[in-house]
Amino acid sequence: MVHILPFGKLFAVLLKQISKPIASRIKSSAKTHPNLSSVCAYIGESMHNLTVRIFRSSRDQDPGAKIVALPREKAIDRGAEIIGETFLFAVVGGVTAYEVSNARLDSARKRAEKEARSSEKARIREEESMRRDHRISELESKIARLELEFQNLSDRSRTSPSD
Repeated sequence: MVHILPFGKLFAVLLKQISKPIASRIKSSAKTHPNLSSVCAYIGESMHNLTVRIFRSSRDQDPGAKIVALPREKAIDRGAEIIGETFLFAVVGGVTAYEVSNARLDSARKRAEKEARSSEKARIREEESMRRDHRISELESKIARLELEFQNLSDRSRTSPSD
């Protein structure tokens, strides 16, 4: 099988490359789009709270103490960063999953083709073996017939008067 270009791999690389500007666009839109900026502020603030709680827990401090809120712009930036990175991760993860799945399917197809060739070779060997066995059987019958004819000729020559 001849492959001219690996279009699947080229598409995967293209998709990865396109996802970076899209993630940047999401990050920049977070500051101007009101709904997206609200979502980003919420995500950024939630991540800040989680980070502070984890940090306090790791230092045996009171995780329930009041957490100082991030300024809105900083929360929007963090939320936009998280959304952009999540988008990139999703694209790269999806492409990787597709490539792994494709590789498994390709491997299974190659294994099936190899097994098919192997079983075809075994079938051909079996047919050849059956033909040889049949030929041997024919030759054995012929030898037995010739031995019988030889025996008959030999018996006749002994019983018939000599000229």
